[in-house]
Amino acid sequence: MSAREQKLSEELLTSKKQQLENYRSAISESATKEDQAVTGQVNKEINDFLKRYGEAHGYDYILGATNVGNVVFARQGKNITEEVLKELNAEYTDSKK
Repeated sequence: MSAREQKLSEELLTSKKQQLENYRSAISESATKEDQAVTGQVNKEINDFLKRYGEAHGYDYILGATNVGNVVFARQGKNITEEVLKELNAEYTDSKK
């Protein structure tokens, strides 16, 4: 391979590496955006359910479905986690039929 051919091959390889890195970056950004959209939708559905559940059972606050799943309010001695999970899972199962 001549020096000129070697130089052109190196430039082509450098260009292909840059294209690959740009593609990886674009895919990663797209995956991050999709993850945020899906997570946001799940949180919205949970918050909507909790609003209906709280209204139906006379609670002012239950919990916040945030990215970190914080408990917003828990009256001492009243843990409704299992009951909420049971009904939330039942509603989710029913909606997927």
